[in-house]
Amino acid sequence: MTRGSSVSGDKSPIQALPRAEGKAARGTTARGEVAGGVFAAVMPVLWALILAGYPLVSTLPTILGMDHRLVSLSFRAVVLILSLGLLAVACLERRPARAGLAAMALGGFWALYLLRLLLDTVVAPIPLRMPAGEYWLWAVGVCVFPMLTFLVSGANASLRQARQWSLLAAGAATLGALAMSALGQGTPDAEPAMRLGYATLNPISLGELGVSTIVLGLVTVRKGQRSSPRWRLVAVCCIVAGFAAVIGAASRGPLVAMLAVTGLYAVGTVRRKRLLRALVAVCLALAAVWAAARVAKNLLSTDLMGRVRLLEHPESDASAAWRLENVSRAMADFVTHPLLGSSIEDVQSQFYPHNIVVEILMATGIVGGGALIILLAGAMAVALRLLRQGGEGIWVALLFFQHLISANISGSIITSSTFWCLTAALLGWPKALGRR
Repeated sequence: MTRGSSVSGDKSPIQALPRAEGKAARGTTARGEVAGGVFAAVMPVLWALILAGYPLVSTLPTILGMDHRLVSLSFRAVVLILSLGLLAVACLERRPARAGLAAMALGGFWALYLLRLLLDTVVAPIPLRMPAGEYWLWAVGVCVFPMLTFLVSGANASLRQARQWSLLAAGAATLGALAMSALGQGTPDAEPAMRLGYATLNPISLGELGVSTIVLGLVTVRKGQRSSPRWRLVAVCCIVAGFAAVIGAASRGPLVAMLAVTGLYAVGTVRRKRLLRALVAVCLALAAVWAAARVAKNLLSTDLMGRVRLLEHPESDASAAWRLENVSRAMADFVTHPLLGSSIEDVQSQFYPHNIVVEILMATGIVGGGALIILLAGAMAVALRLLRQGGEGIWVALLFFQHLISANISGSIITSSTFWCLTAALLGWPKALGRR
C-alpha cells in the first residue's frame, strides 16, 4: 500500500515538467495578450498625434500666452515617450518586424544620415543654421523612434479606431487654425494678398493639415455602411473645413497634394465601368477650387489663383526663385561629392533645399539616394495595393502620397516626420492583411 501510494501520489520530475512548461507558456501568452492590448489601445493615440497633434496644440502659445518652444518641446516629448513605450511593448510582445529589402533600405539610409550628422556636428563641425543638438533632437527623437514604432505596428486591428481619432484631431485642429487665422487677420504675403496662418502654424502647414483632414473625411464617408450617421456628419464637416483651409492658406504645395490624392482616391477606388464618374468628380473638384478661390479672394483677401499664376514666371516669384536657387546649390554640392554626399545643409546658404530627394543626394550621395529609391518603391507598391483593395488601409496610402508630394515641394529630411512614419507603416504592412 505504501509503495502504491507513493507511485500514485508523488510526481516524478519528468512527470512534473510538462505542467511547469504549460504554466510558463500560459504566462508568456498572458503577457503577450496584455502587451498586445496596450499596443492596440495606445497606437491610435500616436496616429492622431503624428497626423494632427502639433497643429492641434499650436494655438496654445497665443491663447494661453505660453512660450512657443515650451509647447513644441512638450509635444515632441510626449510623442517620443509614447514611441519608446510602444517599442518596449513590442519587444515584450516579441512583435516581428518586416525585414524586406525596402525596410533594410530605410534603416540603411537613416544609418548613413546619422553618420553624416555625426561628422557635421561632432567630428568636423560646419556652420549650421541651428544648434547641433536641434538636429539630433529632430532626427532621432522626432523621426527615428516614431518611425520604428510604425514599422513594428504591423497595421494592427486598431486601424479603424486610429482613423476615427485622427479625424477628430485633424478636424478640431483645422477649425482651431481657421479661427485663429481669422482672429489674427492671417499672414501677409509678399504680394498684396493675405494667406491664412499664424505665427506657430504657417500657411503651408495649414494647407497640409487641410488635405489630411479631407482624406480622413472622404474615407470615413466612403465607409458609411460601417459608420453611424453621426460619424458621417462629422466627416462631412471635416471635409468642408479642410477644403477651406487649403483654399485660405493659398499655398501651391497643398493644392497640388489635394488634387493628386483626390484624383487617386477617385480613380483607384472605383470600378472600370465607373471610371467616367470618377473623372467627372475630378473635374467638379477643380471647378470647386476655382469657385472657392474667387469667394475667398473677395471675403478674406487671399489669392490662391494669383499664386498659381506666378508659376508661369518663376523669376517674378521670390519664394520660387529662392527655392530654385537652394536646389541648384544642393545639386552642385552633390556633384562635388557624388558618392557619400557633402553636408546636411548647403554650406553657403546654411539651409535645406525644400526637396528631400535633392537633400538626400546632397547629404548622403548616390548611396543614400539608391536606398531612397528602394524604400520609396517598396512603400509605393504597398500603397497602390491598398488602393486597389479598398480596405481600411486606403487612408494610410492616400496620406503617404500626400506627404510624399509635400516633402518634395516644401519639406526637409528631419522635419518630415509624418512622411517617415507613413512610409514605415507601409513597409511594415503584413502581406496577409487584405480587404478585411
